Amino acid sequence: MVLTPDTVDNTPNAQPNPNTHAIEPELRQPLPRTVRIDPSYALRQMRRLVVMTVATSLLWTVMGQLADHVDIAYPQTHSLGTNPNDFEAILHNYRGLLSLITAVLIGCLALLWFSVFIETGRRYQLVVSGGAAHGRIQSKRIALGRDGSFTQIYYRFTAPDGARIEGRTDCSLTDWRNAKADDQITILFAPDHPANNVLYLYGGFKAA
Repeated sequence: MVLTPDTVDNTPNAQPNPNTHAIEPELRQPLPRTVRIDPSYALRQMRRLVVMTVATSLLWTVMGQLADHVDIAYPQTHSLGTNPNDFEAILHNYRGLLSLITAVLIGCLALLWFSVFIETGRRYQLVVSGGAAHGRIQSKRIALGRDGSFTQIYYRFTAPDGARIEGRTDCSLTDWRNAKADDQITILFAPDHPANNVLYLYGGFKAA
């Protein structure tokens, strides 16, 4: 008897492998899928937007103050040979440098603000039309980010072409606590670019 990949073991004593992870039923339906957002993920993204918006507003106010003209009160006596013109030039250069640094920070915050929408859209698209694969959680960590510390889960899976790919997903503190190293999980990936992937369970969106 020749065994093929499609051969089914119908032996009465055959037991299911407890380590085998089944792809979630809602991911087996024909694409595209109907998707709903996880409330905790939506709350985290909104919090990030609010924090970055407030920070940008404060920096914008600071830059406006730096750009305003400030009258310089020179001392009546200039000890140590200090020249008022040199003092004025140094002060203006210093204010210009602060303005430049502030403008750069505002630009970085603006990019991060838009990245929240880009990342959310990326995850949404993977749940709508991404391929599903088995994977394993490798580790979990607490990292520092733009809005303080956040929790991340690191995982690994094998793409359809045989490539072993590693990824990471930020998640809520509750999900982070429930995740365990070596747990089998479902990975959603872009069929034409498996390096673009996300953990389905902690990815922020669910197929309905």
